Order: sequence, then C-alpha cells, then structure tokens
Amino acid sequence: MAPHVYLLEAYTPNASAATAEETVRVLQAASELDESTAEIRIIGHVLVPGDELCLYLIEAPDEELVALLAGRAGITFERIAEANATLGPEAWGVERA
Repeated sequence: MAPHVYLLEAYTPNASAATAEETVRVLQAASELDESTAEIRIIGHVLVPGDELCLYLIEAPDEELVALLAGRAGITFERIAEANATLGPEAWGVERA
C-alpha cells in the first residue's frame, strides 16, 4: 500500500519548540518498536504556541497506524486527517545553495 500523509493534531498547553521536537523524537522511537509501524515516517511538525497546538506530519500506509503510533508515544490527539503537504527542498534531501 502506498504511503499517505496524515496530520496529527495535538493540543499541547505550554508547548515550546523543544517540547515539540522531543515529541517528534518520541514518535520516531515508537515507530521503530516493531514491524507494524516500521513504514511510518515523521515528516515534521508545526507548532502554534498561541493556540497551544502542534501539528505533526506523518507519512504512513493508513490512519490506524498513525493512531497506533500516537498511542505508543503517549500522545493525546484531537484528530488525524489525511493531508496534502507541499514541503521545501530539505524534505527531499536537496541542500540549499
């Protein structure tokens, strides 16, 4: 099954860039626990501190695996939605000139 991009929406009171980045590390570690989540790739995140919101972009075969991953990582989320993401060149491994 081809991977899709999902947006994991989590409300994070008092979140900072450091806590959002730590959550990305926890998500990545949780994805490496076994083969059921091995196909998941954490693309990135967007922190909106004024709204106490963090959006995580996750590439996965299906939404259920994203929910499984969030549960393993201990993340309480509001919703998961399939997304179309346009990312900069760094996302594809292209270095800036």
